[in-house]
Amino acid sequence: MVRNIRTIGLFGKLDGLLWWKGILFCISFLSGRLFLFTMGFCEIFIKIIRGVKNISRKKVVFSMMFCIITAVIISGYTGALDTENDIERLKEYEKGSIKKVCLLKDDDEKNSALIQEVENQGYKSNIKMHITIGFADSRIKDFDILFHNESENYAKYIEEEWFLKRFLGKKTDSELKLVKMAAKSSNEIVAVTGATISSKAIIEGVNKAFKNYNLIKGGLINEEKK
Repeated sequence: MVRNIRTIGLFGKLDGLLWWKGILFCISFLSGRLFLFTMGFCEIFIKIIRGVKNISRKKVVFSMMFCIITAVIISGYTGALDTENDIERLKEYEKGSIKKVCLLKDDDEKNSALIQEVENQGYKSNIKMHITIGFADSRIKDFDILFHNESENYAKYIEEEWFLKRFLGKKTDSELKLVKMAAKSSNEIVAVTGATISSKAIIEGVNKAFKNYNLIKGGLINEEKK
């Protein structure tokens, strides 16, 4: 319950729950989460119409409008930054374990990177991973595990940074191989101890992404030659 609200200065300072709902309202707007945005707005509006003592509705509305205008300005600025790189969905290459494929282009409309979302069966569940491969050198630029429900004892380490880093910089010209000890070649990945099946599933997923990337890159090169 909001029992007391004080206003100080031109913009007003909202104490208690109403103030924090205002912050949630603004953040939700920026993050594009329409549901939270709507709920935050409705709760503020309900408290206003119920009657909040010691503050005029005009000042509350003014504070809300200030949050909205600030959010619009910032979101417009960040939106402009996001559009510096164009993203094109390639649904025709989304088959089987390849769930999502996006082509990233730079400011000059040149192909910059290929982003793929891959799912592969692990020990207990599907492992969903995110793989970004750069067109300049055909190497992995970014790699992350989005979801899994594997064993908590050891498989939890497959999402640790030290394991994910093992995939960065790997080239698509050769398939990755799983090893249990030290890697002796550039295409070898050391498995997580106690999570061999999960590690193997990830490597298989990455190899599928490699194969799909090479297919897409070859098709794009042929299109450019026409």
